[in-house]
Amino acid sequence: MNEDDLKRAREGGKDLAKADLHDVSLQGTDLREADLHGANLRGANLSGADLLGANLSHANLRGASLRKADLRRADMREARLYKVDLREARLQDADLLNADLSGADLRDADLLDASLLGAHLYEADLRGAKLIDTDLSGADLTGARLLRASLAPQTNWKGAVTRRLTISRYQVEYLTGGGQMTTADVLGMDVRHATARLRNAYSGFWQWIHLVALTAFLAPHLYFLALAWPISRSASDYTGPGSSILSGLMHNIWNGGHDPWGDWDFHWSFWLVVFGVIYNLLRAALLWKTKKLELAEEASGLPVDFDLDVSKWGIALTMADYGFFINLLVALVHSAHYLARVVPLDVSGMLQQ
Repeated sequence: MNEDDLKRAREGGKDLAKADLHDVSLQGTDLREADLHGANLRGANLSGADLLGANLSHANLRGASLRKADLRRADMREARLYKVDLREARLQDADLLNADLSGADLRDADLLDASLLGAHLYEADLRGAKLIDTDLSGADLTGARLLRASLAPQTNWKGAVTRRLTISRYQVEYLTGGGQMTTADVLGMDVRHATARLRNAYSGFWQWIHLVALTAFLAPHLYFLALAWPISRSASDYTGPGSSILSGLMHNIWNGGHDPWGDWDFHWSFWLVVFGVIYNLLRAALLWKTKKLELAEEASGLPVDFDLDVSKWGIALTMADYGFFINLLVALVHSAHYLARVVPLDVSGMLQQ
């Protein structure tokens, strides 16, 4: 780092060509129209900086942070932007001809009308980026992630390399339907079909498995209510001490199924019920969401714009996947607990007669 270069940059100097500013902090600095041609900005913090119309061609920005930076109309031709942080950056009309953006984080960046002609975007993260009217012709998008990115018919994909490009089924239909890509182009991509992933776990045969499991979880509590209700009905004129059905149900859960009308006596199985309630609410929500997506696709005949990787539903599905095995163990322990309950011998004799 050159102290004179740093001082000029912080004072708003415009002539910073080939300046040595590696690892410095220029966060929020006004560098509009600055000439940073060939500058060494490796590892620099330029987040929130105003670089409107700046010349960053051939600059070394490897590992730098440009998060939320204003790079509209910036000249970034052949700039080295390896693993640079460009999240939420404004890159409208920016020129990134042949720039090296390998491993760059461009999540939610605005690339409206930007030129990425021949740019290297190997394993770049473009999730949520705005690629409306963007020129991606000849760009290398091998292994890049494009989920949630906004696309438009005017986006130019001519000659772009899209091997292992992570893309949603909805985006594929959009691009192939508009003639921007062919089926052959899609074959080498990593196409994510979020609805299909949900259907594999919560539709068809598995839908009924989940519904039966939900019923089995509720069965002991429904059975208790079925026994308590007629007793309550027959005691409508009873004026002695008593307890509500809700109180009895809470006692039954808290006491582990023992003495539902007695004192509050905590039993460890209460925590099994708590886990079961949380897991089964999660399962019910995923069943509902799956059915909603199925009906939407059946009605329109087109894939739904839905993404699991960056939504609350993806988190819910991951939790449910792990919770399945825990729930299986809990169900076995819960069942063993109920089956171990003692039946009075006189009742057994009655059943045998």
